[in-house]
Amino acid sequence: MCLEKAHIFLKRKGDDYDFDNAFEVLSSLCRVKVLILSEETTKVLLREGSVHAPLDYITYLSMHIMSLTDDLVPAMVSLLRGMPNLSTLYINSYPSLQILKQKACGFNRKYWKSQKLDCIHQLQEVSIALSTGYINNALELARYILEHAPNLKKMVIFYLPRQSYVIGKINKIKRISSAVVVFKKRELNEDGSMGKSYYRVLHRLHWFL
Repeated sequence: MCLEKAHIFLKRKGDDYDFDNAFEVLSSLCRVKVLILSEETTKVLLREGSVHAPLDYITYLSMHIMSLTDDLVPAMVSLLRGMPNLSTLYINSYPSLQILKQKACGFNRKYWKSQKLDCIHQLQEVSIALSTGYINNALELARYILEHAPNLKKMVIFYLPRQSYVIGKINKIKRISSAVVVFKKRELNEDGSMGKSYYRVLHRLHWFL
């Protein structure tokens, strides 16, 4: 009842998801304000059905994913729908040289608008890290937030060197708020993992709370 911060990073064994009662675990976090999830945890919650857990207390959501692919977007929507008081959203991707370009049906701004998420009006700070895979879903979400989040104060977009074109796309957007948009270039190490500087930024963001 007193827990205010939770990290849930479930991992699968081989090709099988063997996560029993993942939804029950989330539902038991009655008064958690900070929730940090892995990609596999989010997928499991979607597999178990729409999230209707009492998540009203959550003000900070961080998702650690490989890329915002089509199978993750509905799961994210289901989570966000249950967080009407969310003020901080971080989408942290882990780029890899081995990730292939992903097919996407296109979750554009029209889709996000149709979801009518209450939390969009409460958001104050957003951070989105673009991956090495298909990035349009993440870009469309960023553009939608800038156009429809009246209380947004700051958005940080992490991009790889070859993704510098996103700066022009984002800067053309007509923002509903006076939010500051910060672009941060990150690097890939030779093994395809994320550069150390990005990890340091994430560490500061998570433990600043």
